[in-house]
Amino acid sequence: MTGVRDSALVVLWSDLQVGKVDKLGGTDALVARCDLMRDRLRELVRKHKPQQVVFADLGDTVENFSNKANQQQLRTNDLSIMQQVDVAITEAWLTLKMLGDVVPDVVYASVGSNHCQWRVSGQAVGLPGVDDWGIHILHQIRRLAVEKGFGWRFVLPDPDDESVCLDVVGHRLALVHGHQANRPDNVVSWWRGQQFGNQPVAHADLLATGHFHHLRVQECGAKPNGGSRFWVQASTLDNGSGWFRRVAGESAVPGLTCFVLDRGVDFAGTVFKL
Repeated sequence: MTGVRDSALVVLWSDLQVGKVDKLGGTDALVARCDLMRDRLRELVRKHKPQQVVFADLGDTVENFSNKANQQQLRTNDLSIMQQVDVAITEAWLTLKMLGDVVPDVVYASVGSNHCQWRVSGQAVGLPGVDDWGIHILHQIRRLAVEKGFGWRFVLPDPDDESVCLDVVGHRLALVHGHQANRPDNVVSWWRGQQFGNQPVAHADLLATGHFHHLRVQECGAKPNGGSRFWVQASTLDNGSGWFRRVAGESAVPGLTCFVLDRGVDFAGTVFKL
């Protein structure tokens, strides 16, 4: 169609931690928040009319039971791991169906994360690109989408990797959960170091992470064509992190981070927090 830009909306679906109970509530509060995010996301799609949407699951989709505060998780979680996965699949499916109804091209990408890892006695086991609840959730949704004939595309890490890089209307977008960098101030150095190992994110123009639960956009140097690389740290969708608030004295407001990419136009750092 003449005059229509080739554009994509990237949706950073991050850190729901389904099953977690904290200051903002439990599962009921999270489901209500997801409903609100879908309403806001629908309006954003109507406004920008992208030809493609990339649903990027950045990890920690479920709270799980074998993380750092594993005894506390037994006390505070309001869902079993089976129920957590069921709710996580439902919320992702509802969001993807809504997007698929109004956008012709849907891409669903997922990466492994610390809360979704298969763990035994607190230790990660198995393959990071396989043995992960977020990856498992993608597989279940892919089965549903294939049965419905939706034609959505799915992107996963290689079995031994925790990151992916995909082409989005000419932009090289990398996804990783972020726990690999330990602290947010280390993310850019971690990304830079990936080039020496020729890792999936090595040649990306744009890196999106979760894990750190707050919105952050940082310019990270020049690309070969003269534009800038950017790191986008996604907002959290969870019910809060009381332990971090007590230690650091601050907390992040939950929300859904999105941005638009246009073919042939350098990304300049504009994001939307819904």
